[in-house]
Amino acid sequence: MPRKNLAEVETLLNRLGYLASAPDGAITPETRAVVRRFQADIGAPANGFISPTLLAALRINSGLGPSIVVAAPVIDGAVAPVAEPDENADDRRGGGTGGGGGWN
Repeated sequence: MPRKNLAEVETLLNRLGYLASAPDGAITPETRAVVRRFQADIGAPANGFISPTLLAALRINSGLGPSIVVAAPVIDGAVAPVAEPDENADDRRGGGTGGGGGWN
């Protein structure tokens, strides 16, 4: 996992009250112990392993949602617009309320 994600794990553990040290992206034995405690508290296997799944769980429990997008891309010094989800995508695939059932 990239160092910036490790720092985010630490930041979210701080936000949730599990960790009280400054985020530095370095995973220490203390960090792993705190991760195990968080995992046990949410009913996950308490193995101390830092993974994208753990990061998503931390984001959800912090009220941020599981999104893996942490920033909008910057193009030529300006923040690029991020596309909104297409609400009609299921209908075009044949699922949703449009009938047809399944992938056409």
